[in-house]
Formats: sequence, C-alpha cells, structure tokens
Amino acid sequence: MKVFFRAMAILLIPVTATFPSGLFMYWLTSSAFSLSQIMLLKLPSFRTALGIPTLIRHPTQTPLTPDGKKQGMFSTIKESYRSAVLIDQARKKEQVAKQEYQKLLKNKANIKLYDKPPHKRLVEQ
Repeated sequence: MKVFFRAMAILLIPVTATFPSGLFMYWLTSSAFSLSQIMLLKLPSFRTALGIPTLIRHPTQTPLTPDGKKQGMFSTIKESYRSAVLIDQARKKEQVAKQEYQKLLKNKANIKLYDKPPHKRLVEQ
C-alpha cells in the first residue's frame, strides 16, 4: 500500500502541474515540509533531543485461515460481511421474540405466570 501511494504521488505531479501555480506551490511546499518532518521524527537522536519516547514496533497481526495460511483482503471483507449479516439476523430474531412476548403479555389469560425461574421451582417441588 505504501508503494502505491508513493507511486501515485509521483504520477500526480504532471496532473497537478496544470493547476494554478499558487495551488501547485502550496501542495509542493506542504508535502516537502511533511516529508521532512516525518523523516526527522524517525531519527532516534532527534527524538531523544526533543524528549519524545522511542518508537515501539508491535508485531503485525495477519488474519489466518483455518489452514494456517494468510488471509487475503477480499476474504477478510467477505468474512466481516458474513458476521454482520449474522448479527443482523440475530437482532431481528430478538426483535420478533420481544414483539411476541409483548403480545403474550397483553393476553395474560393464556400465560401461566410463575414467581420463580424454572430451575428454582423444580428444586422446591
């Protein structure tokens, strides 16, 4: 992904060169300043001089398939979509169950109400 964005930045120079010169100069100086700032902040000596803590490199967490292979971007998106669909289905079922329960509460004649949960009722009998 880094390579893509770096290539796009270079490829967009001819396109942006046709823009008004003020805008082009603004983008050029802003990008140069940002790039130099990033490069300076990566230097350990510069970070210690400013009292900035050292960078911590966390291990990357690549999702794995059940086979132990790395999971690709599209399979990760598909899996996330499937999970979202399952969550939505569960919410709909819960909503239907609540509606049915509310209907049953309105018709109390059909419901046998207990004062204790089933596991406690069985123990006392």
